[in-house]
Amino acid sequence: MSDSGVRPLTWQVRSASPDARAIVIAVQVHEFLRLERIDVKETPTAVQVEALGRLAPPPGGWTTYEVTEEHVVELAAPLGKRRIA
Repeated sequence: MSDSGVRPLTWQVRSASPDARAIVIAVQVHEFLRLERIDVKETPTAVQVEALGRLAPPPGGWTTYEVTEEHVVELAAPLGKRRIA
């Protein structure tokens, strides 16, 4: 990864849309580590998801809390039997 301020975040699949053209993922963040982007690579057999966050310097100390944010990931083709990794 070329940007040292960006790091992988923990995520999990919550659901898929009824037409299977999107999945909903839950991403673990905290007040100083925010979601920057979600990268998706689709192949005929798999959908590779990577949630990336950026560490932001705290304005007044390091008291942090974790939260789970849900995000919709649009797919180029229906999920079908492809695995999500």
